[in-house]
Amino acid sequence: MGCRLVPNVGLRLLKTGDDCYDVEVNLDLDDVDEPSTIASALHDFARDLARRNDVASYFAGLEPAADEDTRIFTGETQGPLRFLK
Repeated sequence: MGCRLVPNVGLRLLKTGDDCYDVEVNLDLDDVDEPSTIASALHDFARDLARRNDVASYFAGLEPAADEDTRIFTGETQGPLRFLK
């Protein structure tokens, strides 16, 4: 997969319940040469994190990530967002 340097990445971990956490990674797509490549790497990272911690539900997307039309992935499923860059 290789290594990609992305400047100004924010990582936030919120505890939202006794055994419930929200992990948030924020970055600016203008800082990324190939958004589809970083999306794939983020999907791999999220999938691995979910498997290691017995997480049933995870997703990523453009803000607001809860908007399903701007999702990069939902669980194992990629899309529907497609990068035009």
